[in-house]
Amino acid sequence: MGYTAAVTQNLGQDASATVMYGSMGALTADHGETISNNPDELRSMIHAGRKDAATFRVSATARWTGTHMIASYQWTADHRWAMPGNVYSTQAFRPCRA
Repeated sequence: MGYTAAVTQNLGQDASATVMYGSMGALTADHGETISNNPDELRSMIHAGRKDAATFRVSATARWTGTHMIASYQWTADHRWAMPGNVYSTQAFRPCRA
């Protein structure tokens, strides 16, 4: 569960810029180090939570070759979190229900 809000501005006929902000589920680990080789010790250090992220994306198409280019950067305040990719903001396709 989470949310994402986005605004896209066309920059002429062949380019656009998008700014996104959202919150989604993420995983983080405690600062401590493992003492043994017991996997349960590592599992006990991992916690689920919510994390906010801001993303900037630029998209352009070269008129003569038809080459489509996308560049993006995502920022979060704490880099110790593992977040899933957001398919709605990172892929050109959208999943659909059957």
